[in-house]
Amino acid sequence: MKATIIIALSCTLLLSQLAAARIYDSCKIVPTNGLSITKYYRKNCIHCQRIAPKIEQIIHSIEKSGEQITGIMVDTEACPQDAAEIGAIPTIVVSRDGKELQRTSGDKTYEELVKTITSATGLSPAIFSEEKTSIAKNILTVTKEDFFSKFSGPWVVYFEGERNSAIDQILLQAYRTFNQEIHIAKYIGPDKEIVAGRYYIYDFPGILVMYDGILMRYNGEMTLSSFTDFCTRLASPSFSEITPEEVANIAHPTFVVFYSDAIVANRTFRRIAHDLKMNAQTYKMKVEAKEGESVLRLAVFKNGSKFYYEGDVHDEGAVREWLFHAHFPNISKLTMDNFYSIFHGLKPVVSIVADGGNTREIEEFEEVALERNKGSSSSPYVFSYIDKKEYPKFTETNFGLLHGKPLVVLFDPEKQIFYGRRNAKNESIDKYVQEQLREFEAKALPKYAKEKPKSYKLVLGGGIIIFVIGCAVKAALSTRRKVLLE
Repeated sequence: MKATIIIALSCTLLLSQLAAARIYDSCKIVPTNGLSITKYYRKNCIHCQRIAPKIEQIIHSIEKSGEQITGIMVDTEACPQDAAEIGAIPTIVVSRDGKELQRTSGDKTYEELVKTITSATGLSPAIFSEEKTSIAKNILTVTKEDFFSKFSGPWVVYFEGERNSAIDQILLQAYRTFNQEIHIAKYIGPDKEIVAGRYYIYDFPGILVMYDGILMRYNGEMTLSSFTDFCTRLASPSFSEITPEEVANIAHPTFVVFYSDAIVANRTFRRIAHDLKMNAQTYKMKVEAKEGESVLRLAVFKNGSKFYYEGDVHDEGAVREWLFHAHFPNISKLTMDNFYSIFHGLKPVVSIVADGGNTREIEEFEEVALERNKGSSSSPYVFSYIDKKEYPKFTETNFGLLHGKPLVVLFDPEKQIFYGRRNAKNESIDKYVQEQLREFEAKALPKYAKEKPKSYKLVLGGGIIIFVIGCAVKAALSTRRKVLLE
């Protein structure tokens, strides 16, 4: 049987932190003496990465106990035949002397992994206690003075509002999960508002993210799953290799640099890939070049097509602008992560505001966006979908009550104004969108006027009626007094 325990450490992380004699990459699984731990993984598997520090702690604990242990890693994409019996990744199988003892799949807690290994091997749980006590008990802390020095590597700084134990636990768990690869700290001391304000954080709690030039605020959901996904992207390589097979399975806009000279490719694109990594993933692929020639081309794979950047790849400003605009898909569903990119970019935004259940209207809107994007790496517009159930306050504040009908509006990022109208009865989404686009381009589309709530109209109407009646009564009384006096 294959000797295996799936772990979620990346190959490079395992090789750098564990002895090379114990951990190695292989497609062919060779039975070993003693315990063996094999990782069936995929490069971009988030669950594989989450489990990494837990497995690392377990391996170190077993090694310290004097038990012989070997680690083997198998890339399921590079070695499909050897992973044929693996139904999911990560999958964990514990083996001794080449005989499989236990198998489990998916991300697990540290306690669950320890229980699996001890029940399968007979090892004492006590050998893991020392390693577990070394797990960070608190996140780091920073003060105002720390901001005068350089933050090296990825940093997440939490500016606390009212005491929130749930956020504290999420940050601590993420700090443990990434084994201090990402520095996660809480700001302490005075001048919190002043320091946070320098980075455009004016409401609390707020989370600042810094990574060698990347400067942003985390606006995602404050759940362990969402925050861990964000940290995974933050810590992942920004300019890694990609294979033709992986390119064939691309689903989202993805950038690939085709190169013949690695030094030239890295010098030209590594910094850009790093700076834009939270918005657009950039890969590189080595290609053969004719003698005396050098290949260096940038392309985006999008909408089932490949589009080359036709400008000068050494014009960094132009390349960055092209990358930013081309990374939007046909329709970008509005989230806290992309809100700033969409509504504070350079392109007008065409948005459909609808209930997530209105699939027919959303699909029709998608067809309009696809038609506008067809044959080009990007259109003059960013097309977005706003689920009014997910953002009820944003929807009502900007568009009023929409009842059951979807709304399509255009947003001018320069003027920070929404334009548009409600759709007419029996008007198709295609006609609705196309006519508004024509009017917008002709600068004839009016500023969107949200409909007042009915309750507001009733109160206003009632007030007017009372005012009119009051005036009539007052006039009648005045006339009567005048008659009596005469």
